[in-house]
Amino acid sequence: MLTAEQLRAVLQQQMSYQRVRRLQQRDWAELNVQNSLARQLIQVDDLQFLAAIQKIQPERLTIDFNDYGSVKAFISANSRDLSPTAQQWLLAKFK
Repeated sequence: MLTAEQLRAVLQQQMSYQRVRRLQQRDWAELNVQNSLARQLIQVDDLQFLAAIQKIQPERLTIDFNDYGSVKAFISANSRDLSPTAQQWLLAKFK
């Protein structure tokens, strides 16, 4: 279930939702091209928002947060763009 803040972000197409869309489309690099002043890292908030979206849109599965292999593959594919806290958050349930 989306929080009120997440639902508002979807309806208003806010940046937090745009970040999740980039994750869904596997196009995070484009976000950094658009904002060349500062490199954007994937944060825990982005992953939590993505998890909430995937619960209501399971056909748009980007990462299975309950599957270690899926999480490791996501980390491997996005290691350059993941913040350290996001990587820790992804792996926390498997420790």
